[in-house]
Amino acid sequence: MRGTVFHYDQDQDYGYINGIDGKRYIFSRDDLSQQETLVRGTLVEFQPGDGTAHDIVAVASTTPSPSTGQPRQAVVPKTGLLRRLDCGLISGAR
Repeated sequence: MRGTVFHYDQDQDYGYINGIDGKRYIFSRDDLSQQETLVRGTLVEFQPGDGTAHDIVAVASTTPSPSTGQPRQAVVPKTGLLRRLDCGLISGAR
């Protein structure tokens, strides 16, 4: 599943991910697949559990954008239902 990092406190060793399903998942440093620093807004893929996230991998750069200072976001292609919804909304607006 994909989601974005809502909060990560490296000193306290926990954080939260907002999943694309609208739920929030808690995780710890042990749940990261790679030892990397996650910042708010980082796009990640993870395996959801019972309110927890595991096997977390960043899929977007956490390097701040030079213009905004905010993390860069990857453009995720819309597929399946999201693509059909977008197409329906766009064609209905004409």
